[in-house]
Amino acid sequence: MSHILIVWASFAWLSAYLVLRKRLWRSVKITLVDMQDRFTYTPGLHETLLDGESLENLQFSLSDIYGADFKQAKVEHISADHLCTFASGEQERFDYVVIATWSRTNYFGKKDFESHCYALRHPWDVKKLNTILPEAKNIVVIGGGVTGVEIASILSQRVTPQQHITLVHSRAHTFDTFHENVGQWTEDRLRKHNVSLELGNRATETTDTTVTLKSWKVLPSDCTILSSGIKINDELYCNELSFDLDYAALESGEFFVCWDCALHGLYATAHNAMVEGRHVWDRIADLIQNKTVIYDDLPIRKEVAIALWARDGIVTNNHRWWYLPYLTGFVKKVVEKRVMAEFTYKILLPL
Repeated sequence: MSHILIVWASFAWLSAYLVLRKRLWRSVKITLVDMQDRFTYTPGLHETLLDGESLENLQFSLSDIYGADFKQAKVEHISADHLCTFASGEQERFDYVVIATWSRTNYFGKKDFESHCYALRHPWDVKKLNTILPEAKNIVVIGGGVTGVEIASILSQRVTPQQHITLVHSRAHTFDTFHENVGQWTEDRLRKHNVSLELGNRATETTDTTVTLKSWKVLPSDCTILSSGIKINDELYCNELSFDLDYAALESGEFFVCWDCALHGLYATAHNAMVEGRHVWDRIADLIQNKTVIYDDLPIRKEVAIALWARDGIVTNNHRWWYLPYLTGFVKKVVEKRVMAEFTYKILLPL
């Protein structure tokens, strides 16, 4: 019986597990490994800012769902001879390993951004922000993509009238990957919620109390939230800890990495990771079943994912994606039921 090890509980980790169980059922042994027993639906983290929604509603217990297949442990080393060593000193041999990394905040090499900006990538980021935001008179959100707009929108409905929010975006309109009308409509809505917009004006420098723009305009800021980019964990960094890996092993046919990242933020990242995880596990299943498939020639499989909050959502389909701003009424109900049903069926997230 082949033993397959999956490291780090990401979206790729979850979708990969489902594909393998479906194709090979109980003919393989699967060990899912993560240091924490809680999985967090990261595209919904902005909803928990200023206690708008309990963080526990976005989490579930891995051991409750995956049972004996889940192992809570810290990986210390993965060697080329198929041996995994845990921090406890325990070791396990495996036939295939998938390292399903999380993505991380892209600071674009700017140390001042890293030192003075707050990211929104993990549960502990939310807890930190929720201690700072109530006292912040001036809040600056850098990045006018989907996540940045929703952070500004959520905050505008939860801060006091004495607090001021500014959204900074380097392009002429928010949502520059969509039709211009979507960006203009969203900007009108943000202004009605008393959010100031700095468009076509890139942030160049940050301190604990200011954000300097390309135009040399200086914005006061007691809390600067960076939502302008993510990057792959090319250093295999996760949960503030890393492990040793024999990189030569990645050249073999038994070691795989799902980079779990996309250019368009948290929503598209979750979707891309699910697609990537399914492809990796299809390949492993084919190897175990001695099938030969030319993967480079396969069309991208049709996948659907959605992340809806009270009124907004992202629908991604076959690597194309649409923003559904402030959906209401019958259309929202139809889209929500149809797509969420498929999403929860495939990923088993209790959303």
